[in-house]
Amino acid sequence: MSPCTIRSEVDVLPRPVRSEEGAGTAGDSAWIRPARFYGYNCLMGSLPQLVERLRLYGGAVLALSGGMDSSLLAAAAQRAGIPLLAVTADSPLLPERERRRACEVALRLGIRHRLVEAGEWELPQVRENRADRCYHCKKARMHALLEISSREGLPLVMEGSQADDREEERPGLRAVEEAGARSPLRELGMGKREIAGALRELGLADLVRPSNSCLATRFPPDVRLNKEELRRVDRVEEWLEERGITGPRARWRGPRELRVEVRGEGLERLDSEPLRGEFAAFLQRAGFDGCWLEGRCLQVP
Repeated sequence: MSPCTIRSEVDVLPRPVRSEEGAGTAGDSAWIRPARFYGYNCLMGSLPQLVERLRLYGGAVLALSGGMDSSLLAAAAQRAGIPLLAVTADSPLLPERERRRACEVALRLGIRHRLVEAGEWELPQVRENRADRCYHCKKARMHALLEISSREGLPLVMEGSQADDREEERPGLRAVEEAGARSPLRELGMGKREIAGALRELGLADLVRPSNSCLATRFPPDVRLNKEELRRVDRVEEWLEERGITGPRARWRGPRELRVEVRGEGLERLDSEPLRGEFAAFLQRAGFDGCWLEGRCLQVP
């Protein structure tokens, strides 16, 4: 079986929800300033321009990650009234909390949603965490989405790359362009600020949150990935988020050692009792002997 073949699909059926009839829209003043970036030369887009662009698409398969970028596309497509199928790549590389968020967003918006195994996990470039991992992973996923769009009779695939994404930091963008997928946020010059503003206009302010990335980024290049270690790292980050630590990163330094990165006041909380002691005890249960927090070793009992 080809690594790019869709291996399995699970449909997630939405519950009916009432549409946001009274949500506000931005007027002409939302066209703020010229934007020039990565091959595009356009004005900063706003929610009305995004909705109109999606309406012109006439329908799409959406790569729904559960983050704020693809969530905005899902909400805008709903407002545009176009046929939409949201698809989430269900993979060992996907943090479990992101999988849940993608399902929650689809249920909340009342859109069709499908979990798909696209087969990227079988690719050696991905499993061995090579420098070109992101490109090959995205290529497999785009291939899977194109197959789905053809089967479903939907005219195109779209995904949530946006204006602040730099090509040198996101090698998967090349795979998106090669597949002919559309990136409407990027095309309209919408970056994080504009996306957050549009979500607030739609009454979805709670979806404005720090971006996440696949779990492979927690491991050094060329370290072979396995499902057990990916899940261990994911559990550490989930434990921290459940206690109000925003956007934690647990960097794998070996089978029994981590480097933990947290932002802002989260660092002060994690480096103080009682949370520090609770975290150390959790790490011990998770099988870690050492943890580095901002260059200091957190003693694990």
